[in-house]
This record gives sequence, C-alpha cells and structure tokens, in this order.
Amino acid sequence: MARSVCICKPLAPRRSGRALDCTVAVNAKVLRFLFPALLVGCSKSDPNLPGYAVASGDAAAFVLQAAIGYGARPLKTIGLPKLEGEWRYKAEEDGIQIELIGGRFGELQALLQGAFGLPAIAPKTNFDGRITMGVYAAPSTGATIQYGHEETLGGVRYTEILIVRAGALQ
Repeated sequence: MARSVCICKPLAPRRSGRALDCTVAVNAKVLRFLFPALLVGCSKSDPNLPGYAVASGDAAAFVLQAAIGYGARPLKTIGLPKLEGEWRYKAEEDGIQIELIGGRFGELQALLQGAFGLPAIAPKTNFDGRITMGVYAAPSTGATIQYGHEETLGGVRYTEILIVRAGALQ
C-alpha cells in the first residue's frame, strides 16, 4: 500500500519519529472523492444493453435468489445445475430481466424445471426459428417467469429470463 503524503503542517512536534498531523483527514477527503470515481470508472457495461448491470459467476444462484425475492416459490433449491458465465440484469420494483450471455437455453430450462417443475406454457419456437420462449405462471410458482432466447442482439446471442411479481401484470 502506498504511503500517504501530508500536505498540512504538523500540529505538534515529532515524537517517536511520527508527526501528529492531518494525514488521516487528508486521506479521508481524498478517498471520499476518489472512491466513487473509481467505482464509476471501473464498472463494466454492455453496449447492446445500456442500463443493465454486468455480473459473472453462478447465474443459477442469482436467478433463484431473484425469483424468490419477487415471490416465486421453488419446489427445490438444492442439487440444481449451475449456470457459470456472464450475465446482464436490470431490476425494478416489480421484476427483473436477466440476460445470460450465449446460447444457454437448455441449461436455463434444466435449472427452471429442477426448481419449479414443468412450465405452464412449454417452450415453443416461432415460425422463423429465431425466438424460443416458455412461461411459468404466477398461481403455481408465486411469480411469472418467462424464459427464452433470441438469435442475436448486436451480434451477441442472449438467453433471457424475465421474473415478474405476482399481481404486477394486471
């Protein structure tokens, strides 16, 4: 760790090789200014999904925690498959949209079926084969969970999950 430099004059004479000065106060002021700037400057963003936070790790745990947070009632939470990788998400009061990077539809479907059982609307692919979507309904799961994938968005394939609190879609 770099040593702080004091720009104030010592308040008392040196004792034991240390000056009683304002180093701590100066460091606190500098950190208060620089810390938020470092956070903003180092945060990642996705040009295809402006306003979405970027995350990575086990997306399965994130999806389940988000679903439970919006009222979903999983049948099972232990022994479910992991979804390692990157994702983007945007949360609001009544729901969250999560975008997994890549073609992860089969893995996401296995996670959701393991946690919630069979969906109310089984996944179907549209006529041109570009969009596949399935739905878990609020009465049985406690929240509406829609999942699917689109062929490409800005040259990147995303697997999507939308979780909405029961009663928010009226």
